[in-house]
Amino acid sequence: MAQQYNLEEMQRLFSTVSPEELGESLDNILFTATVSYLDPTQGCSTEQNVNDVTNVRFLLETLRECVRK
Repeated sequence: MAQQYNLEEMQRLFSTVSPEELGESLDNILFTATVSYLDPTQGCSTEQNVNDVTNVRFLLETLRECVRK
């Protein structure tokens, strides 16, 4: 089942901080999840890491779309 996203709601959330600040935060989350995925002794399940990375990649792409407009 494909996930559904509310683009208007995400754009509203993105307007609360600068796109640069949000992008940096999302990059940090993606980096942390990737490092944790590569070192499974960190305690977070692989499934959760994959889900986090997928969500952050979507958020980053949406942010890039908003910045281009």
